[in-house]
Amino acid sequence: NHGNKGRGNWIPVLILLLTSIGCMLAFQVDDDSLKRLESLGELDLELEAIKGRSYVWSMAWTAMTYYGLLGSGLGTFHFAYLPFQNPSSPGWFYHAESLYAQCGVELGYLGLAVLIVAIIVSFLTLQKRVPTETWKSAYPAKIAGAYLLLSQASHSAVDFAVIFPAL
Repeated sequence: NHGNKGRGNWIPVLILLLTSIGCMLAFQVDDDSLKRLESLGELDLELEAIKGRSYVWSMAWTAMTYYGLLGSGLGTFHFAYLPFQNPSSPGWFYHAESLYAQCGVELGYLGLAVLIVAIIVSFLTLQKRVPTETWKSAYPAKIAGAYLLLSQASHSAVDFAVIFPAL
C-alpha cells in the first residue's frame, strides 16, 4: 500500500496537460508558435545591431553608468537613454526590454540593488516560512511559488513584461 501513495496526485496533472493540449489545438497556438520559431533562423544581425535588444541594452548600460546611484527617475527611460542613442539608429525605444536594465536606468544602482535583494529575500522567505514539515499540503504551493518567482525573475532579464500605469 505504501507504493500506491501519491498516485492520485498525478490525476490533476494529467487533466491539466490534456486540457492544455486541447486548447493549443483548438486555438491553433501550435501553428503560430511554429511560425515564430521558424523566424528565428531569419535573424538579421546587422538590423539587430542597430535596433535590437542588444543595442537597447548597451544604451541602457551606458545610461545607467551616467545616471549613477539614484537613476534618471521612475518612468523616464524613453527620454533618459536618448543622449546615448546613435543618431542614425531607427526607432525610439519606450522600454529597455529588460526589467533590470530599465530599473538600473530609472532607479539607479540603488534601486537595482533593492530589486535584486527583494527577489532573493522573497525566494528565501518562501523556502523558510512555508512549513512543509507540519503542513504537508503546502509543499506543492512552495514549489509553485518558487517556480513562479524564479521564472519571472529570469524572464525579466530579457524582456520587459510588467507595466503598471501611474495612478
